Amino acid sequence: MANGQVDHGQSGANSLRYARHVTSVVGATWRADARNSGKAVEAFRRQTFLQEVNTEFVALRRDRKAWKQEKAERKAWEATLADGLEED
Repeated sequence: MANGQVDHGQSGANSLRYARHVTSVVGATWRADARNSGKAVEAFRRQTFLQEVNTEFVALRRDRKAWKQEKAERKAWEATLADGLEED
C-alpha cells in the first residue's frame, strides 16, 4: 500500500468500523487508566499524610515537656464536654 499504510484486508465501511472500534477501545482503556492513576495518587497522598502524622506524634511523645503540654490541653478540651450544653 502507498504512504506506509498497512492493508488489514478491510476496505471502505469495514475499515471505518474497525477504526472506530479501535478508537473506542483505546479511549475506554485510557479513561480506566486515568481513573486508576487518580486513585493511586490519592492513596499515596493519604498514606504519606498518615506517615507524617505518625512521625510527628512519635516526636511529640518523646519530648516530655511538649507531651505534658499536649496532655494539659487535652484535659482542658475535655472540660468542654461537661459544660451542660446539649449536642446539636
